[in-house]
Amino acid sequence: MGNGGFILPVNAVMRKAIKKNHGAAVIVVMEEDKTPIKLSADLMDCLNDDPDAVKYFNSLPPSHRNWYSNWIKGAKTEITKAKRIAAVITACSLKLSFREMIRKYREHKNVIQ
Repeated sequence: MGNGGFILPVNAVMRKAIKKNHGAAVIVVMEEDKTPIKLSADLMDCLNDDPDAVKYFNSLPPSHRNWYSNWIKGAKTEITKAKRIAAVITACSLKLSFREMIRKYREHKNVIQ
């Protein structure tokens, strides 16, 4: 808010879970999550075959690497998983951000060219 304060919107489902009414004040204590991020082993194995792609991938902040990995982990079939791994490797070779990769992936019907 400019003075160091933050606003965290809480929807009705969340309010019900914490037994608070609309407009109620709550105190939130946040702490850093130091749990190591577990990246997709299949992605890492394939990335290691492309030095440029792995170099770009490793240059990304951990949270961005996690986006790529979670996208692959979210695949429901092995075929989709393989397509996504190929898309990530291609995107990293082209130094595309996650958003750019997704846009190209959708534009080209699940294939990055």
